[in-house]
This record gives sequence, C-alpha cells and structure tokens, in this order.
Amino acid sequence: LMFNEMAEELTVFRVAGLPDFQPGDDAADAIISAVEVMGTELKDGDILVVAHKMISKCEGAVVNLADVVASQDAIVLAKEVNKDPRKVEVILSQSKRIVRSMKRPDQQEGVLIAEHKLGFICANAAVDESNSDQVDQLITLPENPDKSAQLLCSRLEERFNCRLGVVMSDTFGRPWRLGQTNVAIGLANVPAITHML
Repeated sequence: LMFNEMAEELTVFRVAGLPDFQPGDDAADAIISAVEVMGTELKDGDILVVAHKMISKCEGAVVNLADVVASQDAIVLAKEVNKDPRKVEVILSQSKRIVRSMKRPDQQEGVLIAEHKLGFICANAAVDESNSDQVDQLITLPENPDKSAQLLCSRLEERFNCRLGVVMSDTFGRPWRLGQTNVAIGLANVPAITHML
C-alpha cells in the first residue's frame, strides 16, 4: 500500500502513557488505549514509528544471561574485546558472521560489529541491555520484524478504520564514527528501498 495523496503538512506527535512492556503484553492494545486516553484518533495516512524493543519485549525476545552457556568461540572472542562471554554467545547466536572485533587500550569494553542473521550490519548484532527489565537481561531483535510490523499495523487499521503505516526502528551506531542514527528494521505499508550488493 502506498499513500499517493500529497500531504499539505507534516505533524509529529508521540503516543504518551505507554507502559513498560513485558513478555506477553499486547502492543496494539496498549497503543489503542493510549491513543484513546489522549483523546485523538489515528487517521488515514498516519505512519507510526515504534521502537523495536517494545515489540521484542512483547514477543519475548529477551535472554537472561543466567540461562546462557558460553561456547569456546564466545569465550575466546569475549577475552579479545573484554565482554561477558555469555553476552558474546548471544551475539554469536544472532549473527551470520562477525565483521570486525577490536578494543582500543582506552576502552573498557571493545566493539563487535556483526552481520545480524536478518542482514543488518551493526554493533553486537543489535543485542542490547538498554531498556531491559533486570540486570543481566539482553534484548534481541524480533524474529521477523516485517511480520511483526504488519500484525501491529493490521490491528491498528482495524480499530481506527483507516490506512496506516508502521516503521519499526532501532538505533544503530556508526562503526568507528561518532553519533547514532535510527534504522528501519521492519516495515508495514511503507515503501522501502533494498540496496543489493
């Protein structure tokens, strides 16, 4: 679905009042409730940008380090970059390959740049501790971000009776450069360009 109408203005707002999501929560229900509490409606052509961590947590894409046993490969690589071997094991489980690993003398913890099994090139194969609910818990990408975005989009379209788009985003660093950027890792009803190497 492509939105062909040219919008005369662009309005950006955040959906306030969303909860701290837990595995098994319903992201669509939470968004619907929050939008209703705000006293607004989603309208034809609106595009929602959602952080992947919301969807990952709802879908249970979380790993407790206490449940992870590090392989010998993870132990060797962890020593090279001064990371917890269990975290490196989770990174390896999410990766097609490690593109580069390095640790400068002034760094506490080094850098692992990986090709995620979905094809993204990013730090730690997008395995992240931020926004986790407890110490030693990691969040991974959803298994199928496009499918997750489409399911969310369909639920919201049904409730608000309009055409919507959903972009699922993650914050990626730029390897060996300063700064962060948001990257679309999942899309529903929003056109995308795939660059083939």
